[in-house]
Amino acid sequence: MSKEEAKRFAFTAFKNDESGFSFASSLLALFIISLSLPLLVFAMAKIRVLPSEESMMMHQLFFMLQNEVNQAVEVYHDDKRLYFRLTTGETAFIEQYQDVLRRRVEQKGHEIYARNIESISLTSVPYGIIVTIKTKRGGIYERTLVVMDE
Repeated sequence: MSKEEAKRFAFTAFKNDESGFSFASSLLALFIISLSLPLLVFAMAKIRVLPSEESMMMHQLFFMLQNEVNQAVEVYHDDKRLYFRLTTGETAFIEQYQDVLRRRVEQKGHEIYARNIESISLTSVPYGIIVTIKTKRGGIYERTLVVMDE
């Protein structure tokens, strides 16, 4: 029988001379994280993403305008107003009044459609009316209201 020589080293995950985390280094790491976390939350609160509220408001506004166009018997415009001849025979219009966009029927009352409007521009194209709205926050929104000829 032959004697097999015993191996001196066995495979281990760590070297014998390496040490793991000490309790003090773990406490130091926890302390640094606890100090930086409030600063991170404060910094995240200061970051301003472009307000999606405004774009959502404009999306709803253009949706309502297109519904008005679809329900109207006749649609026309001048420089500052978008007119709708309703099925009841009345004339409704959308206009800018100060910093709001409002709807009026037969020059009576008003219904606010949007706020913080700086300007509105209306342009005719063969298939409808291009509405361009500039808000006080600097956003510019444009949509073509498709007018179906009957």
